[in-house]
Amino acid sequence: MIDFYEKENWDRTVYYIEDLTIRSSKLSDLCLDFCEKTTSPRGVEPKIHCEKRTLYSWNIDGSKEIVMEFESEAQAKHAEMLCHRYDLYNNDQIFIYNNEKDAIGDLKELTEDNT
Repeated sequence: MIDFYEKENWDRTVYYIEDLTIRSSKLSDLCLDFCEKTTSPRGVEPKIHCEKRTLYSWNIDGSKEIVMEFESEAQAKHAEMLCHRYDLYNNDQIFIYNNEKDAIGDLKELTEDNT
């Protein structure tokens, strides 16, 4: 269950390993890159999205379902990003590090295992 009121710094730098290289990115950018996407009447877009103060989920038939309504548009957008962060953290194609040191440690293990 996602706590839609959890605080998060979307501008913070996170690290990941890609092609045996440590890369960095803003958390918000990675969340948008790795969120679950689906087709909608407007094309391919994130499955979870907000419009004004309401958080929606696209259904398979192209209709949208209300997930939750918020007091403000900013709260709805924050909740949307928390859903995208959940998708990112549960994606087996990427592992996110909060600091470069941990990424370096794992990269060393990966490269030692390959030799």
